[in-house]
Amino acid sequence: MGAGSSASAGPGQYSLDDLLTHLSAEGVLTAAKVIATGEDMRLPLPLDYLQDKGAFTADTPDAIIALDLDKFRDAVQSKLIERAAEQAEALEEKPADIYRYLTPLEARRGFPQALAALKANPKLARQPMPGSGRGSKWLPLHCVLLLGPKYPGWWWPLAEPLVKALCKAYPGACEQRVLEGSPHPCGQLPLELAVTKGWDARVVDVVQKTYPKAAETLDPVKVPGGILKKAFPPPGKGLPDQEFLNELGGPEVLSNDIKGATVAVLALSGWNKDKQPTTPKGMRWVRKAAEECRPLPKLEVVMLLPKPDPKNLENGWSDGREVQRLLEEKLHKKACKDAKNASKRAKKAEGFAKKALPFKPGKPVPVDALKAKHAIRESFEAAQIYDQLLADFTEAHQGFVVFEGWEEASKDFVEKRSAVLEKADLIAAAQELFEAVPEGADVGLAARKWVDAQEIRDEQEREKKTLDDIGTGGAPIIRSAPHEGSKL
Repeated sequence: MGAGSSASAGPGQYSLDDLLTHLSAEGVLTAAKVIATGEDMRLPLPLDYLQDKGAFTADTPDAIIALDLDKFRDAVQSKLIERAAEQAEALEEKPADIYRYLTPLEARRGFPQALAALKANPKLARQPMPGSGRGSKWLPLHCVLLLGPKYPGWWWPLAEPLVKALCKAYPGACEQRVLEGSPHPCGQLPLELAVTKGWDARVVDVVQKTYPKAAETLDPVKVPGGILKKAFPPPGKGLPDQEFLNELGGPEVLSNDIKGATVAVLALSGWNKDKQPTTPKGMRWVRKAAEECRPLPKLEVVMLLPKPDPKNLENGWSDGREVQRLLEEKLHKKACKDAKNASKRAKKAEGFAKKALPFKPGKPVPVDALKAKHAIRESFEAAQIYDQLLADFTEAHQGFVVFEGWEEASKDFVEKRSAVLEKADLIAAAQELFEAVPEGADVGLAARKWVDAQEIRDEQEREKKTLDDIGTGGAPIIRSAPHEGSKL
């Protein structure tokens, strides 16, 4: 996990987050391995420093540790910010170009020089990227977000301090669109870049809070091509009609507030006040982009994003966490319905057990090995159905993060399963060859031991009968009278 390893690679190869979490869960992560991750980043991560930050507790570097990943990230970022501050103080003159520091090599180290340059000259957050192209000018924030954690060879949480610093130095960058044209006529806001390029919830939250309106912005999916060419001509085909762009509101934030939502480039797409959309049909927004993105963003990212009412924009937007709760509630109801249907099959097996050896509660259990064995087997069948039911019910709720209390719904099935096995134990206890089990043994163990003993006894009887049959050739012995001609 040193300088020659891929420990700091992004999700395109290995994620350091995932790797450290896996090693910690497996109980093989040592403090030394965590300290060694600083070699790629060229950040000193002493044992005492990481412990003081609460990343883990260890007496020696070779000790096995349980890593607190969030505190480890905070500790690494604090070191990164300290180093950037030192480099900023060492600068002899104010830097004039930040893009020279936004390179893959710098990304591996957390952009320390870019952080230092921005600290020395905050105006660099407004610096347009050199070159010309179709659409709006790029800013440093767009470049970093577009690079994204999917870029191989770096641990993307290292870029979090730079994203925060860029948003703080120039909040307007979060309002500026890029990539106008195809496939998205109105381009993409930085929030969409952060979501679709795989950044985690911490980074997405920073960008969203800087410009909250971005999450509730609706963009038209299609725009007349002639208007697009006029607004954003191809490179070498002349400059955009500045007067036309001014009428739209400028090339950076082309939007209008309507019915509680923000619709981008209303004039550009040929709309007017009398033809404003009433539903999100034919529109796109950040959450929709996230749900259509592959691979999908993490759930905690999607929950940050609101969703518009599908039928009427006047009904506003639903909080992302509430949307997730409603989805989980729907899945919970389906799981309960499936469990209820499965429990009917278990009840049917219980009915067969009752018919095999009927007796009333509180009355003596009949002693009948054959019937008892049949009843116990049907009870085991019912218990197996309950086991599978509970396993499916638990699996259906895996990944739930908002909806609570679903465990309570499974208690009824747990109790029914126990009741079935307790009845099986009661039947076995009344039969011959029953052997008591230790106190506190699992319910159903007594019945299982008795059935096993019966199986052994039946097998022995079958073997004895087989031996008897072999001794007579398999035919019965017939004693007949002697022949008349016999001397006997």
